Amino acid sequence: EPLQEKAVKAAVDGKSLLAVFPTGGGKSITFQVPALISGESSNGLTVVISPLQSLMKDQVDNLEKQGITEAVTINGMLDPIERAKSFERVEDGSASLLYISPESLRSNSIERLMLSRKLVRFVIDEAHCFSSWGQDFRVDYLYIGDFIKSIQKKKNLEDGIPVSCFTATAKQKVIEDIRNYFKEKLSLDLEIFTSKASRTNLHYKVFEKGNEEEKYQTVRDLIEEKKCPTIIYVSRTRKAYLLSDRLTQDGFNAKPYHGKMEVKEKTVNQNAFISGEVSIMVATSAFGMGVDKKDVGMVIHYEISDSLENYIQEAGRAGRDENIVADCFVLFNEEDLSKHFILLNQTKLSIKEIQQVWKAIKDITRFRSKVSNSALEIARKAGWDENVIEIETRVTTAIAALEDAGYLKRGQNMPRIFANSILSKNAQEAIDKINASEKFTEKQKENGIRIIKKLFSSRSRKRSDDDPGESRIDYISDHLGVVKEEVINIVNLLREEQILADNKDLTAYIRKSENINRSLCIVETFGRIESFLLSVLEEQEKTFHIKELNEKAEAKGCGDVIPNKLKTVFNFWAIKNWIRRQNQEYSKNHFAAICLYPKKLLKEKLEKRRFLARFIVEYLYEKVKSPVPAEDSRKEEALVEFSVHELKTAYDASLNLFRLAVSIDDIEDALFYLSRIEALKIEGGFLVIYNRLTIERLELDNKKRYTKDDYIKLGQFYENKVQQIHIVGEYARKMIDDYRAALQFVEDYFHLNYSSFLLKYFPGSKADDLRLKMTPTKFKQLFGELSPTQLKIINDNESMYIIVAAGPGSGKTKVLVHKLASLLLMEDVKHEQLLMLTFSRAAATEFKKRLLALIGNAANFVEIKTFHSYCFDLLGKVGSLVKSDEIVKMAIDNIRNKSVEASRITKTVLVIDEAQDMDEDEFNLIRALMEQNEEMRVIAVGDDDQNIFEFRGSSPKYLEQFILMNKA
Repeated sequence: EPLQEKAVKAAVDGKSLLAVFPTGGGKSITFQVPALISGESSNGLTVVISPLQSLMKDQVDNLEKQGITEAVTINGMLDPIERAKSFERVEDGSASLLYISPESLRSNSIERLMLSRKLVRFVIDEAHCFSSWGQDFRVDYLYIGDFIKSIQKKKNLEDGIPVSCFTATAKQKVIEDIRNYFKEKLSLDLEIFTSKASRTNLHYKVFEKGNEEEKYQTVRDLIEEKKCPTIIYVSRTRKAYLLSDRLTQDGFNAKPYHGKMEVKEKTVNQNAFISGEVSIMVATSAFGMGVDKKDVGMVIHYEISDSLENYIQEAGRAGRDENIVADCFVLFNEEDLSKHFILLNQTKLSIKEIQQVWKAIKDITRFRSKVSNSALEIARKAGWDENVIEIETRVTTAIAALEDAGYLKRGQNMPRIFANSILSKNAQEAIDKINASEKFTEKQKENGIRIIKKLFSSRSRKRSDDDPGESRIDYISDHLGVVKEEVINIVNLLREEQILADNKDLTAYIRKSENINRSLCIVETFGRIESFLLSVLEEQEKTFHIKELNEKAEAKGCGDVIPNKLKTVFNFWAIKNWIRRQNQEYSKNHFAAICLYPKKLLKEKLEKRRFLARFIVEYLYEKVKSPVPAEDSRKEEALVEFSVHELKTAYDASLNLFRLAVSIDDIEDALFYLSRIEALKIEGGFLVIYNRLTIERLELDNKKRYTKDDYIKLGQFYENKVQQIHIVGEYARKMIDDYRAALQFVEDYFHLNYSSFLLKYFPGSKADDLRLKMTPTKFKQLFGELSPTQLKIINDNESMYIIVAAGPGSGKTKVLVHKLASLLLMEDVKHEQLLMLTFSRAAATEFKKRLLALIGNAANFVEIKTFHSYCFDLLGKVGSLVKSDEIVKMAIDNIRNKSVEASRITKTVLVIDEAQDMDEDEFNLIRALMEQNEEMRVIAVGDDDQNIFEFRGSSPKYLEQFILMNKA
């Protein structure tokens, strides 16, 4: 194939290139050959960056099968031993190809590894991820250029390191984007290699199928008719299991596969298919990348892909052997396109959500511009619901978007340094001490000796002052193949035996206000809550209602209890395996719990931990009480440096009455608890085993907001995703009507200028349909019967404040229900961030019922409540007439004091029904919610001619005041 040959030659000549290879076009060989050549001739390392972990492993395994052992991968799927082996082989020069993910570039260990070798080329797979015009734009790709630039600078390289980019499908616009990116970041001119050859041995056909049963029967007919290796693509992981199970029950040999599967099951199923032991693979799009199977005779799309690029790529996994004719079938149902729109809506990161993360970062960096927090901590601070899928990825994407817009800089992930000084004179003395110690188990002695040897060898190497040496937990773990947690344990034992010096490797922010130890107050509050919860838990399963529990706790003297604090304790106990907890599907407020420990033992554990937590907080508070600069004394948080070992020594020396013996584990456990209840904010150090993001805030103006201009790349990408779903639908319809026209449509999509393509196939009003976040049929079904005035309200997705003045009989309920549907389906509003408030339970029920009829099950997740019911909820109280007079006022106070769970009041849209019926308290509640959510849109419907709640102080003047204040 001349294309392969040209690309290989360009790479061997040291040029930078962009190659567009169709699926099955043999792209791997075009970067593997030059990498092996330069590895052999100059001991150079080629780094391959790919977003797909399973693909890296497959490529390394495939090379090994051919007797080529110079390739390694370092990724999250490896166990510590394999990971250590990979590090060793890159370091000693025996590997010349290293596969890693873009996220790995944030790791200090990886950066140091690359600095230790001669880098001859960076290869970037799935290069369309650079472009917001591609089908899979990834913001973490935008860091690649900066990383390469920083490596070149640290190595003092005059000539840049060449780059090869590969993608299977690329529109003209995507190619331009990739070229511009490298020109701008690294001054590289990428030479382009594209293959015009289309696959002639694939035959395409689309069947229009009405329902599930019809689809299943068609699949059965197709696989009975043609017995050959077959891939059936589905769009959801659950469907992969259901369909493969049903086929297996009907006597077919099928296995499921999807990206989130356990690694072991994934590998077993994939190998069974490749070896021919299983003939049918039911999979999501995660299957097939880099899978080398030439005899796939049929690919069936049970549901059509979400873009033409992905469809061509997935269908292209059939007929890799050019001597067979392969079939590519689609079972098309327009409803499948609707599923893609819904999924896109649920997973996209809206501008409002990035604004929430920016607000959280402004909060976190109030007293310091550099911070290190985990993604989950930032999500909580942003008021996001922790149960949202892939929440950590969403946070890192938001941070990458803020970094791209210059608001902050994300550094390397937090290294954990633990030992700058070794107290033993030489390795032998240290080894003798370890062997003589009673604190180590046999296994720990063995690992302790390995760690000490490693430390002595890295200490004896000549080091410059700015080189921290290899005394970091993650470095040791990566090189010795010992799990991080175990390295931490052993290091602490080495300190106890005084083999290693004690390092102040932990810093924490302790909470204080004028001469009050606020951290201690938090410990006491949670102590009371834990005692109460222990009294109601039983050793057999029992169902609880969180609001009732909250009220009981209050009655038992737990002063400032809120549901969130109860949840924090239950979460912590569940992590410790002290209880098992099961959330109930039918209600957010109900859950079942069972105590897994004898209560007497658990009580002792809690008392010991509470005593220790109190000691730690008092000890650290005393440390920060020593004279501090005047400006620091006013801060709500004080920084204190310490180590776990220091706390243990101080505790052992203290004259405590109980004489409770504590171990390092107990101290770590107490610190973990203190950080969970937010009595301490712990940074750095190696108590923290999860991944922390290091963030430096660059934009210091507190008033600065993330704007539409900043969001342009992501906004563009999501607009394109919407168009791509419409375009793949159009392809399916053309395929049903006219095979030749459909093939021409695909040809034009990839080779015409994009705007010319749109003009040719989507002229006039069809162009407007491309902007809809649903199919035109669905749009007509939902909004077809509305009047032009009503549609104006539906189509307004810009105004911050909308007031709909509507009297009785004007159809306002209908308009509001349709506006709720529009917010969810067309305006990027996540269900957990939409709140509707009404004045009567009957109205709330009616809205919910109509919304269910309009958009189905998704309506169940939308919060539609009366003002009072919402306030009772916020405070974790059961609704009652007795308390209803004061409840709204109490909720406002709690919102302003920040004692309400952030995710309960973080909203992007608030809808108010019968807004003319607001009284002063309800009006103030709206204002409190607006203060919490700078960018929240408010839609109020009201009729100032009627006011049926005048007797309780409600008045249209509050609606008028709202209009005047916000220029609605």
